[in-house]
Parts: sequence; C-alpha cells; structure tokens
Amino acid sequence: MLKLSGSKLQLDGFECEKGIVSAQEIDLSLYQGQMVRIYLDNDLKLVVNPMYDCYWHLCEMEIPYPKADININEKSGEEIRSEPEPLDLNKIKIRYFDLPKEA
Repeated sequence: MLKLSGSKLQLDGFECEKGIVSAQEIDLSLYQGQMVRIYLDNDLKLVVNPMYDCYWHLCEMEIPYPKADININEKSGEEIRSEPEPLDLNKIKIRYFDLPKEA
C-alpha cells in the first residue's frame, strides 16, 4: 500500500510472486517541476524514472515547481525571495496502479 507524507511516498512491505518487498520511502522534493514515474525494480526497490526494465509500475504524477514569493525592494530594486513552500504530495493528482498480487 502506498501512503503520502509531505514530500515522501511510502510503500508498506508486502509479499508478491517475486519475493518480499520491504517497507520503503522516497523523498520526491528533488523532482519538483518534473513528470515522475515510480517503479519497483527487479530487486524490489523503489526507483524514480528508471532507464531500465523494472518489475512493477506503481504510480506517476506531475510534481509542480516549488512556489516562492518574490518581492522587489522599492529602494534598491533588489529581488527578495521567500523560502519555497515545502512539497505536499497530498495536493497533487497521482495516478496509481494496482500492486502485484500477493503470493
């Protein structure tokens, strides 16, 4: 089962025909502004946008660019940027695919 926690995608452990999948999580904040596809690879590890064949496609999503406010200092004309908002996966649309059936 997949769960969301802020910028992290968490996978509960389970057993499938290929073996035992351990509980894992992956932080997706590095992928802001990208289309992301998450797979279980042939070693049953979570991987993002792999360039090789994998065991199972778990989900995909378009992660938005980080949002930050930009203000201009009226005296100096200098840009003042606020810290970007942290990524919250609960606010984006995620396309899920069924997990492999348990053994």
